[in-house]
Amino acid sequence: MIREFWVKNYLSIRDKQELSFVAKGPSSELVTEVADGVFLYKLGILYGSNASGKSNMLLAMNEVFRLLVLPKTDAAVEIGGCIPFVLTKDEPTEMHVSFYADGTRYDYNVKFNGKHILSEALYYYPNKSKSLFYERSFVGENVQADIKFGASLKLQVKTQESIRENTLNNHSVLSVCRKAALKEDIAPFNTLHAWIMANYHDVDGNVEKGLVEILKDAYSNSKKRKFYIRCFRSRLEHSE
Repeated sequence: MIREFWVKNYLSIRDKQELSFVAKGPSSELVTEVADGVFLYKLGILYGSNASGKSNMLLAMNEVFRLLVLPKTDAAVEIGGCIPFVLTKDEPTEMHVSFYADGTRYDYNVKFNGKHILSEALYYYPNKSKSLFYERSFVGENVQADIKFGASLKLQVKTQESIRENTLNNHSVLSVCRKAALKEDIAPFNTLHAWIMANYHDVDGNVEKGLVEILKDAYSNSKKRKFYIRCFRSRLEHSE
């Protein structure tokens, strides 16, 4: 379950916007205890005027998990879900999500542009104390990223090197376990990755492309744009 989320410089969102699901206690049926003494709301409602950015917050929440779990095999492929605020388009997009997976808290921070993940850090709380899972920083074009792993993971040196070698500059470190066969000590990566894939809900249901990427693709191609418009109209007519 998501504990909190924030995003900066994404679509219509220029300044940092945050959502929190933290509850003070078991105050209602809408609250659940995800860990000992930790209570989160199971439901959140976004409300506001038209074009106020509600949908973009949901798209951003979807995008941060896509970045975390979906790898790329070609370093030249752009990060399609990156659409910064128009007046700050030369600045990177920043996202943060804190969530609980099987009772363990994870905090993920990422900063990226259309080509590279500039930095990312994943922390977890295996014994209610903050520990490093991994952190990574961009070094340069076609240069291996600087990646450090937490000692609590107990990864072998060979495993660490394999992860570094398979991590391209346009996808997360965690997503490597989806495209490469690694040693048995990679289990903490596989466990978290499998949990996210089983529990996060892609808003468009497309594994390879997010909704933002689909819309960008349609906007740049007149034939696809007409096709999507026809599909939308057809669905609207059948929903009446």
